[in-house]
Order: sequence, then structure tokens, then C-alpha cells
Amino acid sequence: MRRRHYHSESEGSSTPSDDLLDVMDETISQATRELCVQLNRASRGFAMTAENLLKAAQLSLSRETIRQAVEADGKAALALARSGELMPAWRAVDCKVPVAVPIKTPAQTRVEIPVEALVQAPKPDPIQAPAAPAAPAAGESVEISRIYLSSDGFTAPTITDAEKHARRQKVIQKRKLRDGPQRPLPPVKRGSDGRYKEFKAVMFFDHDLKHRQVAVTRGDCDALGKLMMRDAARLGFRAADQRVGLIDGGPWIINQIKHRGLKTTAVGLDFYHLGENVHKTRRIVFGEANEPKTDPGSKWAAAMMHDAKHGGYEPIRQKIMELRGKHRQGKRKEIDRLLEYTSDRREMIRYDEFIANGWHIGSGAMESQCRVIPDRVKGPGKRWDPDNAEAIMALEALHQSGQSAAYRLLAMNDRG
Repeated sequence: MRRRHYHSESEGSSTPSDDLLDVMDETISQATRELCVQLNRASRGFAMTAENLLKAAQLSLSRETIRQAVEADGKAALALARSGELMPAWRAVDCKVPVAVPIKTPAQTRVEIPVEALVQAPKPDPIQAPAAPAAPAAGESVEISRIYLSSDGFTAPTITDAEKHARRQKVIQKRKLRDGPQRPLPPVKRGSDGRYKEFKAVMFFDHDLKHRQVAVTRGDCDALGKLMMRDAARLGFRAADQRVGLIDGGPWIINQIKHRGLKTTAVGLDFYHLGENVHKTRRIVFGEANEPKTDPGSKWAAAMMHDAKHGGYEPIRQKIMELRGKHRQGKRKEIDRLLEYTSDRREMIRYDEFIANGWHIGSGAMESQCRVIPDRVKGPGKRWDPDNAEAIMALEALHQSGQSAAYRLLAMNDRG
């Protein structure tokens, strides 16, 4: 297919036939963009995406064109989320879970009735408002709304200024070997200040993970707090009957939850992260375990985790203090680290309460997102501008939140 292209100094460039080929007046149609995004999610690079696009839809696009299209799509999704046009498809009150009404003991249900009340019972008022529905009986199952909040950080590879200038020199050398006039190169975009940059994610989800709302940012802790507050407001976080926080114990996460005024029913320390710290101390103090079943270090760690799960903070503090009295110097320093770690999070070590209420005690859902969201931007030889990496991860967060279809509809309306 041939297209006639017009250009003038005053009006710029125009290709009239594109209006017939693409109703959105774009070189790449919305359907092709969506296909590029979906194929890119399962690829290890844009070259693989271009190859898969050619095989799947017989469309030939360069990897650079696909890169620009996918990154632009991610930035558009971020802009729609910031503006409030792209909203979650569910609310906190939709996160229903069945719970049983506790059965009270006779001592708890005993009521003393005064003698005067037995002499003459008051007659019902016919104008009185209708009586409230009867309370559920003890042991009966009722539905309440429960929502979880979790957050974590992860690193992704970024390109530095030195690496950018080295790439530019390679491009200049290749251009010298070509004949004829060439377009001037665009200015070099400023690189990152390090080879790796920390990104942060926040997630709201229900008990069965049927509803998820994931957001990612390249900003600092304050930027994460704004994401928390934004999504909490859009989901109606405060309207839920139970609002449970599950975090890895990072002080920056706790501070943002308090600073942003997110009223939680309870905040718990992820059981897995507590185990990581206990076993780190076990390896330094006792050494690596040869026989886990008989090794004294393994027995100590197992007893610590059992007491934490069923007894709370005080039992494990007592075990740490007993261990501290048996060691000196370097080993005692490591024991003091564990003591400080658990002491700073004593209010969050309440697994017995969480289990009694049927709440999760592990943040595996958040840990899974921290592996899935940056998966596309990680790998050998990959280096990204932070804003482009954020855009790619935003598309994955969009997919994990189940908002891809809503975004496509908004994007089509905006470009139409």
C-alpha cells in the first residue's frame, strides 16, 4: 500500500490517507496498540515483541516503534489514574466474607431483670417506628466487609548518564558509516543517578483475592502515601467493617499509614518477614543446620515462631533475652538486632488475634506483586529511564487490578 505524504513549512506534515486507515488519526491503531501491550507483557524484550507481533497478526513494526507505543500507553494510563478518570471497578463494601456470630457463655448472657419490670409491662406504641431487624443468633453466619492494605518496595535497573553517553557514541559511529543526509539526533535525556532505583507499590485486596487494586510509583515515601490515600478514598476504605494492614514492618510504610490518617482495624507484621529475621539470627548464632530435626538452632527458631504465632511478643522476647545471656561479642550484637527488630514492632506481633478473627497473617499477595510487576523491566542487559520503567510497570499493575478493559475504553474515547 502506498501513501502520499505532504509537508509544508507553515502547516507541517500530513498524510490524508491515514484518516481512512485509522479513525483515530494515528499511525498505530488502538487495536494494534493493545496487541503490542499484551504481547510485550509476555516478552523478554521489544525485539521479541516485534517478532511475536509479526507471527500473530502479520504486522511488521520495528522494536523501537513498539517501545515508544507501549511506553506511551503506560504513561497515558498513569495520567488517567492521576486525573481520576480511571477508577477502580469495585468498592471496599463489596469485599464480603462470612463470619460466625460468637456463642456467649451462660455467664456472659445472664441478665438480671428487676421485679418492677415484671409487674406491668408497657404497652407498645402504635405510632412507634418499625422495630429494627432481629439480631443474628449466636453461631449464625453473617456477612461483613473486609479489606486488606499492603505495601512494599523493590528495585529495578536504570540507565545512568555515563551509560547514555556511551550509547550515543555508538550511534554516532554507526551514522558516520551511512551515506546521505540524516536527521539530527534528539538531545540526550538525563540518566538516573544510579544503576538501580527503588520503586514502591501499594495494594488493596479482599480476603479471597477476587478484588485487587495495585498502584506503582517511582517516587519517594511521600509519593507512596499519596497513592495510598488516593486509592483508599476511591475504594471507600473507611466504609469496610474490617480494615486490616499487612506489611513487612518497614517504618516508612507504618509512618505513611499513620500520617495519611488511614484508620485500620489492625496492622500486622508479615509472618514470613519475622521468620526471615529469626532464621538470620539462628544462622549467625548457631551456624548452618546439618540436621534440621535435631539441630539446636532449628529447634530454637521453631520454638520462636510457634510462640510468636500463639503467644505474641512477650514469649519471644523472653527467649531472645535467654539466648542473649549465653553469648558475647558478635553473636550478642546479632541477638540485640533481633531484639530491637521485634521490640519496634511489638504492637504488630499479634498473630493469635489475627488467627482468631480469621485474618491473613502473611503478605504473600503483596510479595507476589513485587515479583510480577517489575518482571518485564528486569533481566540481563536491561537499563531503563525511571519514567519509562514506571510506565511499563503501570501497565502490569493495570492488568493485575483488572482495569485493562476500562482503560482501553477511556483511551479510545480520548483518541477518538
